[in-house]
Amino acid sequence: MARLKRIVRRLQEWAAWVECGAKIPRCAINAMPKGQPVSDAWIRDKQRELRRTQKVVSQLAKEHQAVIVLVYLIGPRAHETSILGIAEFSGLPEATLRNRIEAAEGLVADALDGLFPDDDAMD
Repeated sequence: MARLKRIVRRLQEWAAWVECGAKIPRCAINAMPKGQPVSDAWIRDKQRELRRTQKVVSQLAKEHQAVIVLVYLIGPRAHETSILGIAEFSGLPEATLRNRIEAAEGLVADALDGLFPDDDAMD
């Protein structure tokens, strides 16, 4: 469960980053320290992490890439529409769409685990 929460958080941060023109959206990043000045080093590290997430998403198969974009940039994780709305839009049965979302999130998690092996220590 912690792994799914971590990947959902990372993909939400990625989506906010993409929507802001690939710049750090100060108020949208959940991991931003509160009440402390943000050092340039932290921003560089976060920018590097978001670029790696972008690379992982861009290397997914087209069907998984499309699901991530629909869910995180347009759909329920972006609070714009529901899974049912995306299923209707894409012409997929809702169960098939849910399976693809789970598979795509799993692929992203597996790839990011290889890039960030110490993330579980942060949860």
